[in-house]
Amino acid sequence: MKLPRVVKSKVDRVDYCDQKLKKKGYQMIGSGAYAEVWAMPKGDHVLKIGRCSPHMFEIDAYLSYLKAIPSNTRNPLFPKVDSIKLYKYSRYQGFYVVKLERLQSCIDDEESDWIHDVPTPESRKLLKSNGLRSVYDLEHPEKVLRKKKTVNRHVHQVCRMLQRLYRDHSEDIHVGNIMIRDVGGAKQLVLTDPIC
Repeated sequence: MKLPRVVKSKVDRVDYCDQKLKKKGYQMIGSGAYAEVWAMPKGDHVLKIGRCSPHMFEIDAYLSYLKAIPSNTRNPLFPKVDSIKLYKYSRYQGFYVVKLERLQSCIDDEESDWIHDVPTPESRKLLKSNGLRSVYDLEHPEKVLRKKKTVNRHVHQVCRMLQRLYRDHSEDIHVGNIMIRDVGGAKQLVLTDPIC
């Protein structure tokens, strides 16, 4: 996936969310260290709004992950991205807006506490069906790649990509960065944001 041209913005990231998204009915449904996720209450897509200095767009971890996803991929482990927009507010302030499919959480809210996120039984089953004991297997892709008979080709493709990305970025593998796609009742695991 290729990054688009940077566009000058008249508002910063916070004002973009307040003035544009909230007025359209979007609500923030999640946040992390560098980004928030916004969605319409019954929408089928989300907007990930991330902060990033304009001169860092090319090396930002999340954008690097999206750039590494092969175009026209059929690998269900990758998120389906509709669009990416890069905005420059000032010399040192910028943000990106990524429109992607809406997915289901893998976190078991009843079993989790404020320190540990526990995967749902459904996500554990999906991990196992992909030849993984847990999501943390992806912290060491070289070990997963040695398990050729138990891991499918989609996991192999992801692990080869992660090996390359881990050279320049840190791994950020945890239950909050995998999600579930529902395709007509069939569930698929999706790796949303594996590096930082």
